[in-house]
Parts: sequence; structure tokens; C-alpha cells
Amino acid sequence: MLLHSACHLLQSGELDTSLRDLTDLHVLMGHFGTEAGFWQDLVARAVALGVERPLYYALRFAVRLLRTPVPAETLRALASAAPASAVHVAMDILVSAAIVPTHPLRPQRVRLARALLSIRHHWLRMPPLLLMRHALHKALASRTLGAGSSVAL
Repeated sequence: MLLHSACHLLQSGELDTSLRDLTDLHVLMGHFGTEAGFWQDLVARAVALGVERPLYYALRFAVRLLRTPVPAETLRALASAAPASAVHVAMDILVSAAIVPTHPLRPQRVRLARALLSIRHHWLRMPPLLLMRHALHKALASRTLGAGSSVAL
């Protein structure tokens, strides 16, 4: 359950609900985290399923933003799933900006962060040529239909 939620946190493309999703993860970790062997089993299952990076991000942002208690050995066990330092810094900045509700005084920052994370979301799911075709189609459709319209592909 926790791994499923971790995978959806930053890979679902629904960034406007990310704070709620992160809070749900915080509650799940608090509930299950007291069970013997939970953290070791969680990491082992993430490795078996190849979802160490989503779990790494879920734990990182739960600890950073919500002060979720996660054992240090669990964080060390996932250290190899951490991205390169430049990506790490970029993700920290983007997620911290995108995860909060849009503030009336800083809407551009939230929109930009969400747009960049949306590009990341598509990059993870599409090969580069299909991604370029998709982006071109969206750009032409928004120009034809107006900036507020959306077109299902």
C-alpha cells in the first residue's frame, strides 16, 4: 500500500493533490512503521519491484516537509536510489514549490514547478520521439483552441 502510494506521489502527473498524497504516506508510515521488520521489508519489496527511486523520494519529502520519523538505516539503505546531485537539488526545489497549494502572491512559481514536474512525468513514460510529438500536438491544440482548453490524446 505504501509503495503504491509512493509511486503515485511524483509519477502520477496529479501534482495538485501531492500534499494530500504525501500526508497519506505520512499516516501510513506512522501506522505501519511501528511493526517489527516493516522498514526492512519495505526496502526489500521496493528493490524487488524496482521502485527504489519513488520510495526514496516519498521518504525524503515526508521527512523534509512533514518531519515523518523514518529510521536512519532505512534512509541509508535507499541512498543508492538517490539521483545525481544536480537532479537532487532540482527535485528539492521543484517539489517544495509544486506540492503546496497555489499561493495567490506566488502563482507563477507553483505553475512553473508543476509544469517542469509534468514534463518529468511525461519523460518517464514516453520515448523521446513520442514525447516530442505529444508536446507539439498539445502546443498546436492549445494555440488552436485557446490556452485554457485541453485535448484528450
